[in-house]
Amino acid sequence: MTDTTAKTEASVPIDPDRAPRTTPTIPTELPASVREKLRPDLAEPRLFALRSKVADFTKRIDARTKIERAAQMSSKSLQHLKSLRAPAMEKLKNLTRSDGLAARALRKSRDVGVGVGTALDKLKRATPKPKQQTRKPEASQIVREDVTTEVLERRANERTKRPAIFGLNNLLTAAVTGGLIHIGTTFAIPMLGTGSAFRQLRTLPVNSLVVMPQQGPGAQILPFIPPDVLYAICRYDVSASPLVIQARLPEIGWSLALYTPHGDNYYAVPGQSQGPVDVSFVLAPATDRVLNLSLNSRRPDLKMNQVTAPQREGLLVIRAPIKGVSFLETLKDELKSASCTPQQR
Repeated sequence: MTDTTAKTEASVPIDPDRAPRTTPTIPTELPASVREKLRPDLAEPRLFALRSKVADFTKRIDARTKIERAAQMSSKSLQHLKSLRAPAMEKLKNLTRSDGLAARALRKSRDVGVGVGTALDKLKRATPKPKQQTRKPEASQIVREDVTTEVLERRANERTKRPAIFGLNNLLTAAVTGGLIHIGTTFAIPMLGTGSAFRQLRTLPVNSLVVMPQQGPGAQILPFIPPDVLYAICRYDVSASPLVIQARLPEIGWSLALYTPHGDNYYAVPGQSQGPVDVSFVLAPATDRVLNLSLNSRRPDLKMNQVTAPQREGLLVIRAPIKGVSFLETLKDELKSASCTPQQR
C-alpha cells in the first residue's frame, strides 16, 4: 500500500509556481563579496529595480519615437510650404510688375476717367447758356468757378512751383547741419573747457619730475584718481630744447605715458611681466623732425629714440601700483630715479 501511494504521488506533475522554494546553497569557495551578492534575500529587490529600469527605458524609446515622428511631420510640412512659396511669389511678381494685371487696370481706369472728364467738358461747352435774368442774384447764392480738367492742371502746376518748407532737400540739409554742429561741439569742448588736468597742474615746476603723495579723500591732485596708484608727473616744455626721458618700469602694472594739454595720449610704454623695462628716449618738438626726417628715429649723438611732441607743452605721467603700505618708500625711491631733464647742447 505504501509503494502504490508513493508511485501515484510521483506520477502527478508539480506546478513550479506552487512548488516550495528551497534556499540555494552558496559555495563557500567563492569570495565573501560574491557570496554577499548571491544572497536570496537580495534577489527580489534587484529584480524589481531591473524591471523599473526596463520600464523607464521603454518609455524613453516610445517618447523618442514620438519626437522623431513629429520631426518628420514638421519637416514634411515645411517642405510643402516651401513648394507653395515659389508659385505664390511668381504670381505676386506678375501682379506687381509694370505690365502686370494691376498696373494695366490702373492705367486703363485713369485713361477712362480722363476721357469721361474731357467728354463732359465738351458737352458742357456745347450746351447753350440760359438767358440772363434781369433781377439781381440773391445773397444766399454762391458763385463758384467751374472745375474742369484745365483748371485742375493749372492748380497742380502752381502748387508744384511753390517752395516746400518741409521738402526732402530741406530736411536733408537740416539733418547734415545738425550733425556737423554736434560733431564740432564735441571736439571743441575739450579745448574750450577750463577744468583740464594741464591747467590744474600749472603750479608744477617745468621740466622736473615730481613724485606726488598717495591719493586720499580730500587730498587728490585730480578728480577720480584711484588711491591704489602712486604717480610721478613732469610738466614739460620743449620750446627751448629737447628733453631726455629716462625711467625704469620694474614689473607689470607700471606705465609711462605722454599727454598733450588737451588730454590726448600720443605715446605710452607699459610694464612687462617678463622683467623690468628700461625706457630712454628724447622728446623733441616738431621743428626737430628735419634733423632726422622721421617721427620716431634714433639720434646718433645720444643713441636714443626720438619722440616728436605734437605741441610744445604737455604732461609726462608715470604710474606705479601700490601693493601695500610697506611698499610706499620703495615705490617712491623707484619713481625718484626717473628723470625728465633738458638735453645738453
